[in-house]
Amino acid sequence: MNEEHIIDLLDSDSFARLSDEPRSLIERHIVHCSECRTAYASAGGAALLLRARAAQKVEPSPFFATRVMAAVREQQRRPPPFAPASWWQTTKAFLFSGTAVAALLGAMIFVTPESSGTAGPPQVGEREAAENVVFTDDKQTVESPSNADAIDVVFRPEEPDAGDQR
Repeated sequence: MNEEHIIDLLDSDSFARLSDEPRSLIERHIVHCSECRTAYASAGGAALLLRARAAQKVEPSPFFATRVMAAVREQQRRPPPFAPASWWQTTKAFLFSGTAVAALLGAMIFVTPESSGTAGPPQVGEREAAENVVFTDDKQTVESPSNADAIDVVFRPEEPDAGDQR
């Protein structure tokens, strides 16, 4: 009888629901088997603790119902995720900032006055001399060279250098 342990019998059903026949079989077996006696005592203690815990009543905190109802009301007020009202809530800041940027750029382009300190682009037939722009503060205009002046500069015969004695 020591080869057949009753642990499987204890695990098969609740300790409190064991009928008289399995209970008498268990009690005859635990007289000779210390391992099963320990398991039987543990099962009895666990059943006693479970009954005591089930008998206790747990009361929720006083404001539990208030918090639950507030959460339910908030959930009911929230629009569904794909409703147009929820789209407006998420995009209105982006649209307002884009409108403000467009208005600012429009004001910068069309409303800013011409400042008197800057000169416009050179008129037709006038050019600023590069040396004057780089080396002086005042701006002078130089007339465009004619084609004859350009040809004279390009095809002028070279003058001998004073240091070149041939």
